[in-house]
Amino acid sequence: MPAPPSIHSLLDHVGSIREQGRFAMMADPGLRAPLAAARDIASTAVRLLLDGTWTRSGEVACLGPEDLSPNDMARIVSEVLGTEVGYRRITGAAFRERVTGFGI
Repeated sequence: MPAPPSIHSLLDHVGSIREQGRFAMMADPGLRAPLAAARDIASTAVRLLLDGTWTRSGEVACLGPEDLSPNDMARIVSEVLGTEVGYRRITGAAFRERVTGFGI
């Protein structure tokens, strides 16, 4: 099984996944959204740099192979790690408290 494209979106959640078996965000648990991993961006950049017909202007979609919801991400991470990982939706106030605690 290839590494899921969304895993980069969860790198800042490694601690909570390891310590609590879950990660938290404000997103609706079932809402699928497009995601991109660093390798998706790098692959697109390389393809364009090597393409002699690329005009070096315009927009280029750079997305992973599928849209994923937080529940999808939890399922994929659970499968990859071989242990149950859950998702918890948090409020805007809880998110604000969390990021200000990090100094953001």
